Amino acid sequence: MGEASASLSLTYCVNLRCAALLPTPPEKTTCYIALATNLKSMALVRLIAMSTVEFVILLLLWMLFVSQLSWQEFWIGFIAAALATLADTMVEAENFAPFQPRMRWVLLIFWEPWYVLKGSIVALRELARTLTGGQPVGRFQAFSYPSGGQDAVAGARRALFAAYVTISPDTIVVGIDRDHNTALLHQIGPTEVSELARELGARP
Repeated sequence: MGEASASLSLTYCVNLRCAALLPTPPEKTTCYIALATNLKSMALVRLIAMSTVEFVILLLLWMLFVSQLSWQEFWIGFIAAALATLADTMVEAENFAPFQPRMRWVLLIFWEPWYVLKGSIVALRELARTLTGGQPVGRFQAFSYPSGGQDAVAGARRALFAAYVTISPDTIVVGIDRDHNTALLHQIGPTEVSELARELGARP
């Protein structure tokens, strides 16, 4: 019984070894090629879709910033948005800085008008205080900020945190210390952590 089991095991191993050494059947090779082609096509479609969305957003932001509805500004913005999208696509192809934000983080951009308005009022108030001989209230503050790892999601959260928080005129993100999980900010006026910064990971 033991010899029969050993013989069967040896035959099984020999068959596996031979199967590994045999060339792949033509039908399987065709299937693999078709699968690889489909994956490449899906990646290309995704790249075109994402680039188109990015281009449209950049163009709309350009028209919003210049605040002029003219064909001249439109075509300048069109060229600028196209160049920016092309540069971003080239960098993304090199996987230089993987960026994969969660949708709820991206949608925080709609909070920005309120924070820009609020920050502008604070900045103007401190400017008036300076012009009248007072001392402006501005200081560096370190907040707890779990920076995450090297993955694309954590990198996107850090990038959006620095961008979104700095847009407001009263706050600048100086840097993020990933070793100590802290974020250094320079703030004018009130120094509490904004709700926007909390949504992106900052803690008092």
